[in-house]
Amino acid sequence: MAKQDKILNAIFWIIGIVVLLLVLTQLPLFPQFAIIGPGEELKQLEGKLYEYYDKGDEGELGFYYGAKVGNVFEIGAVGPNENFNITSLEVQLKRQGSPGTIYVEIRKSGTKGRPYGEILSSGSINGNHLDETDFEWKEIDMTSYTLNADEKYVFLLYVTGVDILNAAQTRIYAKNLYSGGSAITFSEREWKAYDYFNILFRIKGIGPV
Repeated sequence: MAKQDKILNAIFWIIGIVVLLLVLTQLPLFPQFAIIGPGEELKQLEGKLYEYYDKGDEGELGFYYGAKVGNVFEIGAVGPNENFNITSLEVQLKRQGSPGTIYVEIRKSGTKGRPYGEILSSGSINGNHLDETDFEWKEIDMTSYTLNADEKYVFLLYVTGVDILNAAQTRIYAKNLYSGGSAITFSEREWKAYDYFNILFRIKGIGPV
């Protein structure tokens, strides 16, 4: 009988451990994180398309050391009109010579599209790795910042190249069919706004927030 009791106790212990393990496996180890599939997780990290102007390609706009080019955009002009955290900016780029690092910054848009205030979001890409012949869409990761519905902003592109021969070019469309803003440039200490063309761009983010 003693031997049978030991066997029964051992069986009860095993059953208890199995039940406990089954209960524990039903509880999330990190309850503060949502459980999502690999595809959903990748989609969240990439962000969705919010503001954009990516049709047409009738010209190009160059920028070199000391110069900046950019475009005013308004949240909700063509995309979802909601607050979101920006994740990336896409533009079409190619290079001339060795432009060095291409920087992107986003600021608020003021009078005649001129940027003002601090840099809200920024990113960069190695311009020396761009193609010299053909334009390609390049997605540039941006630091997270909440862009607000109905607000106007401007993104600016500039390089670290040493002269006009080491520059980058971006694609434009000269019919200005985008209602949210238009192109802007800075050179020789002067800002210029152009109401007849736009830089092609795509802005992605995660929202609403």
